[in-house]
Amino acid sequence: MQARRILTQLDERTRREYVAPLDSAYVLAGLGEHDAAVQRLEQAAQDHAVWMRNINIDPRFKPLLGHPRFRVVLRKLNLPD
Repeated sequence: MQARRILTQLDERTRREYVAPLDSAYVLAGLGEHDAAVQRLEQAAQDHAVWMRNINIDPRFKPLLGHPRFRVVLRKLNLPD
């Protein structure tokens, strides 16, 4: 599966250089790995990543809207859920 290959490539790159956690979160959410996707988003929120300000309306994260930890991330970022 191509998504798994992309995820593996991102993980390998992360060992050598900075890769935005959001990149992996997109792939993980698409694969249905919601806990892992939220974990990457939590990491990005801790990094105060500017690009996090739209995750509540990003359709790629729509499957995460019911995830309790995703809602915590949204609250930490002062975003409506």
